[in-house]
Amino acid sequence: YIGREETNTLSAHVINYEPHVALFANYHPLEFYEAISSMVIQYQNPGCSLLVEINERYGLEVKDIFINNGLTDVQIHTDLQGKDRIVRAVKL
Repeated sequence: YIGREETNTLSAHVINYEPHVALFANYHPLEFYEAISSMVIQYQNPGCSLLVEINERYGLEVKDIFINNGLTDVQIHTDLQGKDRIVRAVKL
């Protein structure tokens, strides 16, 4: 979700109170989305919708991961500041 190189750009209320395991990937910020989309394809019923919060820097990359893993109707949604923040997809 967040690259380790971005640690010093985060506000104190995020870095001090959010669990680091929820913020930072082991190797690459997109690894979570690979795993999540693969699990949805493998374990969820057709028609399942997936909504994930994303780092604004990776909207198109997350969209590509979801499409490449077999999800459909993949859309990027912005937050109130106009930043890419949510990606939605559907399992057919």
